[in-house]
Amino acid sequence: MFTTWPEGGVAMRAMIIALAAAAIALPAAAEEKPVELKKGLGLDKVEGNCSGCHSLD
Repeated sequence: MFTTWPEGGVAMRAMIIALAAAAIALPAAAEEKPVELKKGLGLDKVEGNCSGCHSLD
């Protein structure tokens, strides 16, 4: 079912997987819209907690 690749096959396979992942992920990241948080109590806490993992701009 699977064929073996000559020397460097593992590196080539890893490169193909990385390129495929980038081709899928980059368009998804480009479509991210800026987040406009409402001014109010606790805004600094929300920005501090959420901006650790998410972009707010």
